[in-house]
Amino acid sequence: MAPRYIAIHPEEVIWENMRIVWWERLVRIALTVAAITLMVIFWTVPVGFVGSLSEVDKLAERFPFLSFVNSLPDSVLAVIKGFLPAALLAALMALVPIIMRRELGLLFLLSFF
Repeated sequence: MAPRYIAIHPEEVIWENMRIVWWERLVRIALTVAAITLMVIFWTVPVGFVGSLSEVDKLAERFPFLSFVNSLPDSVLAVIKGFLPAALLAALMALVPIIMRRELGLLFLLSFF
C-alpha cells in the first residue's frame, strides 16, 4: 500500500542536462498553447453547424432554400433532428485526439529544425 510513481515529475528532471535549453522549452509551450487555442476557436464552426441540425425545421422557416425540409416525412425529420446531431457531434469529438496528436507531433518535429 505504499505510494507508487508511474513516471517522474518535471521538477525531478535536471533540465540543464537535457538537449532542450530553457528558451526552446518556452517556445514549444507557447506554440502548443497557441495551436490548441486556435483549434478551440475554429472548432466552434463545425460544432455550431452540427448543433443547428437539431433545429433544422426552424432554419427552414427562416431560409427559403431549406424549404424542402418541411416536405420530408416525419420519421426522416426525426432522424435528422434527433440522431444525426448526436452522431456527428460524437464523430467530431472523436477527431479531437487524432488532430491533437498529429498537430502536437508536427510541432514537436518542427522544433528540431
